Amino acid sequence: MTRKKALTNEEREILVINWFQIRLQHDNDNYAASYEIAHGIGMSPSSHVRRILKGMEEKGMLEGIDMHQPGRWTSRGYRLKSGTFSRIPKEKR
Repeated sequence: MTRKKALTNEEREILVINWFQIRLQHDNDNYAASYEIAHGIGMSPSSHVRRILKGMEEKGMLEGIDMHQPGRWTSRGYRLKSGTFSRIPKEKR
């Protein structure tokens, strides 16, 4: 059995951007919690994922908001920064 090489932070950032692009192509521009993003890119939710997302927000790749859910703690929601990726509009017939 061979071990796979772990992805670098830059490679994980590309996975996150691609995951958001797929969401945009399905008309979903909502904010996503780090838990949802982690599962979307095949990782378990962890502080490592949160550090990657926070770094991407600081670099201007993502925009984040505090999401308040009733009866729960506040979580951070992320989405692609406007202008990072734009969905090609569907052609009208």
